[in-house]
Amino acid sequence: MVLASFAACAALFLIEGVSLMKQKMWKETITLSCIVGLSFMLIVLFAYSLPSPLKILHGWLRPIGESILNF
Repeated sequence: MVLASFAACAALFLIEGVSLMKQKMWKETITLSCIVGLSFMLIVLFAYSLPSPLKILHGWLRPIGESILNF
């Protein structure tokens, strides 16, 4: 699943990213790279049953929220 996802992300970047680079649309190329990279990262996290970024942030920020709101 991860290999197929990597192939799909690479194909998407090659199709869209190369044309954006030829047109010298650098901001759009960087945006596309970030979106494709983040989506691939989430696919890998899901495939290996690692905690999602939302659960990690919840674990980090919960003690701060509890101390401020006194729950």
